[in-house]
Amino acid sequence: MFDRNKSIFFDPEPIAAPPQSERYVQTNAFKLLIQERITRRYGVSIKYYDSGADQPDRRVDYEMQATVMPHAEQVGLWQIALRKEKLLINRQKPDLVCDELAVFLMEALNPICVTVDKWLTIQNGIENHDELLKSWPAIKLHIRNKYEGETTERLLEKFEQKLFDRGLLFFGMEKDLFWKAFFAPVYGVYNQDLHREKEFSFPLRHKGYGHFQATQTVQQEKTVSDAYKISVSGKSKQQDTIRMNYDLDVDSGLVRHMIVEGFAAEKRFVEFTAYRIGKDHYGDPLIIEVQPEKTKYPKKRGFWGLFR
Repeated sequence: MFDRNKSIFFDPEPIAAPPQSERYVQTNAFKLLIQERITRRYGVSIKYYDSGADQPDRRVDYEMQATVMPHAEQVGLWQIALRKEKLLINRQKPDLVCDELAVFLMEALNPICVTVDKWLTIQNGIENHDELLKSWPAIKLHIRNKYEGETTERLLEKFEQKLFDRGLLFFGMEKDLFWKAFFAPVYGVYNQDLHREKEFSFPLRHKGYGHFQATQTVQQEKTVSDAYKISVSGKSKQQDTIRMNYDLDVDSGLVRHMIVEGFAAEKRFVEFTAYRIGKDHYGDPLIIEVQPEKTKYPKKRGFWGLFR
């Protein structure tokens, strides 16, 4: 009897798998690949929500400049300098005294420099701690020229305690949302299916860290703008949920965009976003120096001078 399945005339040719698009991810290891100095600016926005409201009850915006370059003396390491600028509170220039002081203190930590490996793991804490200490007296003088009083002195004393202690300063930076998002452990080697489990801490809330057990996933196809997309989803023991999304440059491995959201009982209470703005600059010198204050402020004296 004629058997179609065995006919030499009808045996089908094995079907070859379609060629894989160049836009598909071809690696499972994500790391820095920067060969020369690169400076990138990010527009950063942090929105705080009350009880899951649709509109934030407080918003902080600023620009962050990140300069990354190969380490001059140690092969396989990079130096990163972060400079925070153009702080806005609720989309306005700081007008409350506490917010104005925050701008001065922010300048005392500009730039802040660290050394990292290819996985963006910080190696030796704050590298330019001595330079920050040298710049502090001039910034402190500017603050005292604008405000005087017991409250200001207490604030300066508290800030100095953290600034002068290199370990405390690093611990304080670990509570900064941009810092923790930028250096979050999304780099490294993933499984062949582009998934992995990871445990890490993140300061979603003002007080204390949340320790998250998370699943990290790399999208199999690169984005239209030629970036790797990595998503993170996890839950803490306090039942907070964290959701993170990253776009990493294919060529350099540097973060292009990142979003971090915090949820409690399915209600969002914080949203952090950082997007690249403008064009990257290459080869710009990394200068660490104290810039002279050009603006003259009227002196405000005593306790009532702390208020407008």
